[in-house]
Amino acid sequence: MYIPKTVAQLLSITSEHATKSDKNLQPETTPDVDPLLTVPEVSRWLRVKESTVRKWVCYQRIPYLKIGRSVAFSKEHIEAWLKENNPGSERWSNQNKVEKSYNEAVR
Repeated sequence: MYIPKTVAQLLSITSEHATKSDKNLQPETTPDVDPLLTVPEVSRWLRVKESTVRKWVCYQRIPYLKIGRSVAFSKEHIEAWLKENNPGSERWSNQNKVEKSYNEAVR
């Protein structure tokens, strides 16, 4: 077992150990991951009340992630959800087409 004899030796050992452990504690960076959004951020982005966003989460109308007791949203998933549920989109307009003509006589 090595016992340092001077304060300088002790400081050099602790500083070497600190730099090794600091490298291990640094988080790994992932360049293409979008940060998660909170309920207030999504409500500001969509221009609706926070309570509306919370209701959509409750009724599972909007894609969300549950992290413990918190709710978070992925920006990519919300953008895809907006495109899918846009009344101007082709899918939406085909879904709500009226089959019958209003020119027919009503009996």
